[in-house]
Amino acid sequence: MTAHARLYFPRLLLSSLSLVLALARSECPDHAGDGYDELMEYAKSRKEAKAFSDAMACFQKAAEADRRRPEPWLNVGELYKNAGKLEEAEIALRQSVALGPAWPLAHFNLANILKDLDRNEESLAEYQEALALDPPFKAAILNNMALAHGTLNQNDLVLESYEKAMRLDPLVPETHNNLASHYQAIGDMANAVKHYRQAVQLRPEKGFLLNLAYALGAKGETAESLKIYMKTIEMYPDYALAYYNLGTSLMGEERYAESEYCYRWAVKLDGTRADYYNNLATVVGASGATNEGGEGPNSPSVPCPCVSTVKLSLLDVDLYDCSYAVSADFVRRLSEVGRRRDMRGLSREGDEARDGMLRHGQVWQRKKP
Repeated sequence: MTAHARLYFPRLLLSSLSLVLALARSECPDHAGDGYDELMEYAKSRKEAKAFSDAMACFQKAAEADRRRPEPWLNVGELYKNAGKLEEAEIALRQSVALGPAWPLAHFNLANILKDLDRNEESLAEYQEALALDPPFKAAILNNMALAHGTLNQNDLVLESYEKAMRLDPLVPETHNNLASHYQAIGDMANAVKHYRQAVQLRPEKGFLLNLAYALGAKGETAESLKIYMKTIEMYPDYALAYYNLGTSLMGEERYAESEYCYRWAVKLDGTRADYYNNLATVVGASGATNEGGEGPNSPSVPCPCVSTVKLSLLDVDLYDCSYAVSADFVRRLSEVGRRRDMRGLSREGDEARDGMLRHGQVWQRKKP
């Protein structure tokens, strides 16, 4: 801690700071002012406007205007981190820590950078420094400490950190989600499901929902897993990964027609993922249909009768207990939803899209064993 409290740095670090300053490609405009406060206000406004080069230049000018202040360097570090320049971010944040050794946020941000650089022992030391300063965000620090401990395979310390975090603030969904992920990694699926559920209850984000659905499937609760996948699609109808995971689960159940339908949605929503096309081709082959799914992301003519932006409500469709015949009815009902809603980005009229879906459903009916 004593070394961090020093205002001056060894020659090497001073040289590194000069390099960081030189990396800014823009100049802070004259109308931003010359005083520290006005420069900081202008830099923050440019940052909010996503004019990051201007913001960087003005934060650095503010740092020069008052060399005692740690705040400009914290912002410079954040901008470098967001740009993927972690080494430059570390240099800036070390300057922030040196100028503000009693500022827990500077230690916390530096620790996060060190963790991203896979220097987990160093990151844990900085997290401890931040904790010792008794900040109001101790639960966040402990959560990130748990991640660093996990990378070091210190499983007892992982659990201890998450438990401390939850005692401090049991309403942080990220803590429950991350703890669940740890339990899943060590094969404790009961506790994984428990904490994924708590994360979803606190904030039903699509990532938390998808994690819960996956864990339920891994635990053998297939029907409940499919329900959660469908709930995710209802809430986030443009989330391609939810369709993909649902398609994969249905393929594992040998429900090929429904699986194919989900994969087609995934491909339509995100045509850049080779694994989406591969699984679509696999399930089309398994169902005995023509191999029309085998084209890759570079093939713009991949046939898909689905539409990409219809807002769906799938919870009222008991997809997890369907037969092939019901699947066709599912397509029909979905197409009716499409007729009632605005289909943005379609190259054809709603009736034609509906007819395409119905034809697809009829094909599925003919495939019924």
